[in-house]
Amino acid sequence: MCQLTFQVISCCLGRRMTANKGITLIMNEGYNENCHPQLVSIDSTVPYIHEAINALDIQSSSSPFIIADFGSAHGYNSIHAMKAIIQCLKETKKVNDKRSFLVIHNDLPTNDWTIFFDLLNQDNSYYGVTSGQSFYEPCLPPNSLFIGYSSTSLHWLSRKPCNISNHCASLFAKNDELKAFQEQARLDWNFFLEYRSHELIPGGVLILLIPSVDDQGFNGFDILRELLYNCAQSLLTPQELLDYTFPIHARSYSDCIDHQLFARCSLELIKSDFGSVEMPFIKQWKNQQMTQDDFIRSMTQYVRSWSESTLKQALMVNNRSKQDTEHILNESSVIYNELHSVHGDQVPCLRTVERCAKWFRKGREEIEDEARPGRPVTETTSENIEQIRLLIDDNPHITIDEVQAQAGLSHGTVQRIVTDHLNLKKVTARYIPKDLTDFQRGEQVRICQQNLAKFQEGTWRLCDVITGDESWFYHTQIDRKSSNAAWVRRGDPPPTVVRRD
Repeated sequence: MCQLTFQVISCCLGRRMTANKGITLIMNEGYNENCHPQLVSIDSTVPYIHEAINALDIQSSSSPFIIADFGSAHGYNSIHAMKAIIQCLKETKKVNDKRSFLVIHNDLPTNDWTIFFDLLNQDNSYYGVTSGQSFYEPCLPPNSLFIGYSSTSLHWLSRKPCNISNHCASLFAKNDELKAFQEQARLDWNFFLEYRSHELIPGGVLILLIPSVDDQGFNGFDILRELLYNCAQSLLTPQELLDYTFPIHARSYSDCIDHQLFARCSLELIKSDFGSVEMPFIKQWKNQQMTQDDFIRSMTQYVRSWSESTLKQALMVNNRSKQDTEHILNESSVIYNELHSVHGDQVPCLRTVERCAKWFRKGREEIEDEARPGRPVTETTSENIEQIRLLIDDNPHITIDEVQAQAGLSHGTVQRIVTDHLNLKKVTARYIPKDLTDFQRGEQVRICQQNLAKFQEGTWRLCDVITGDESWFYHTQIDRKSSNAAWVRRGDPPPTVVRRD
């Protein structure tokens, strides 16, 4: 079972006392209902919130205490994070009880702000306003921001620098395409910190949680994006597949923790760390708190909540109709869900369903495999299994090639029968110095016990022992290890070979 985790960098920065355009992407309308992994990430930043607030150095004032969340999406997680910061400020007495809080929720102008406003009105625990602007641009007046916050947003780039020819994610990009994404991520990170440093008051802080990659270049989402690209290959035209490129790039720890950049922006690193956050669906499934059906449904909805906007845009720029777009978005998952409700665990995997759907769109009406050249897979019969078993019983050292020649079967069939049906494996024999009989073993024990008794009685001394350093050489031809390998049942000990007679 795969282990899905967020690889993240957590850091908080303080301002010392001394124009890219956003892309038009929005989250899926079900984002709030399917954003629990991001919520777990936010909860992991609580220690950094406390650390940053302890470092907060501000003067007493009657003006509102301004907090901003950069990348608020549809609001559920954003409101949760802002309430955690306000609660911590109150507990640490950093802010006068009579001082009011003003929270600015920032995201792109194309964000679904209607959903956000509804949540904000329902909560009503602080004064909240919104800012519809890319956080890679200036968002607030200079010297106005006390605490800036961003969680699982900064891996989204201000623009897509290029299409990726071999995948939909920059994790799999190569050569110039990878360099273009790395350069765009570097520029965006520079812009973000420069603008935030101007907006922060002296002594203000930034608290950031940034999806990232580890030392091997992986971030835990590799398998999900691989599955997304496999699905897209079966549904999209070549040009649509090329345009289906996420404007996302996960930075490394060294990319983010750039002390020269911090100094240039008058920022000082308070604390940073690299870690991972386990996906809640995986944890619940492992603890048997969620059925397989619920796990599949939750994971599918979660992936769709953040990935569908990129797919929609790829279809839109290629002049797909709204009807075609909705059909493609839902086609494979709907078929799979319907099959699963009827057939349960006997349903084909989603990849097979997608492949069949692609065949049907091209006019094919049968689901059986087409005839292929080569030997038919009908050789695994009871007669052939028994024939191979007898050959191995007669000569346990026989090779696959020798069995193939004597039985007249293909190499693959012999290998399949030996491993899957006879449950055998070939292991190298273990060499032993002598093959002693039971009588010889008994004599060794008797002589040792007799000598031990003499020593304990005092009738025998260690100085009475005569030792020698002669070496005995046995001129016996020992075969190579490979020729001594023999077939044994899985779990059985290896055979033995006596080195000297």
